[in-house]
Amino acid sequence: WQRGWMLEAQYGWSVPVNTGLGMHGSGSSMFVSAGYWFNSLLGVRLGMGGRQVYWNREDVKAVVEPVSGIQVHAPYAKYKSQFMIDGRAELLFNPLNLIASRRKAESAPKWDMNMSLGMNFGGLSKISGLTKGYVGVTTSLSALYRLSGTTQLFVEPRYDVFNFSVYNKSMNFEDTYSDKMFTISVGTRISRPVGESKDSKRPADAAKMSHRD
Repeated sequence: WQRGWMLEAQYGWSVPVNTGLGMHGSGSSMFVSAGYWFNSLLGVRLGMGGRQVYWNREDVKAVVEPVSGIQVHAPYAKYKSQFMIDGRAELLFNPLNLIASRRKAESAPKWDMNMSLGMNFGGLSKISGLTKGYVGVTTSLSALYRLSGTTQLFVEPRYDVFNFSVYNKSMNFEDTYSDKMFTISVGTRISRPVGESKDSKRPADAAKMSHRD
């Protein structure tokens, strides 16, 4: 159970950190990922997905018909959407498996924890006609609960930084920007272990060897 392939699907809630909109900027995110654990401590994961949030607010004033004085519409806030197509490449680390007794366990534990650090890349669209590529860093912490030998449910808080540039026509150079985003998501992981733990033998196998001796 300590090494092998895995597939993940998750749905989450994202909030831009540096827009000043607070919870009004929140939106949704969806991701699918595939990864591989080299051993009980280290693995890699590649993911692809998308998200939609709000990055700006425009306060629209009330409109009154000048002749009749009838209000056409009341003042309201107009929020501007941001769409993103995301890719990720991450290194995974399982801190709980630093405990020797967990590594020697014959079966996978019910509860687990993963940490990740990597890069994100993709494209974002903030206003009509403006689509920019970006690169940045991403990090997460996942808490997992095992439903069966191959299926886990998880909750994953994540923090992303997206760096991109926009050409400034008036100044004739590229303006560089950095967006920050917090996401919390829930998902499912399906694992396919490769081989068995090297740290232990199954009791049944050990009993057979003793009986032959």
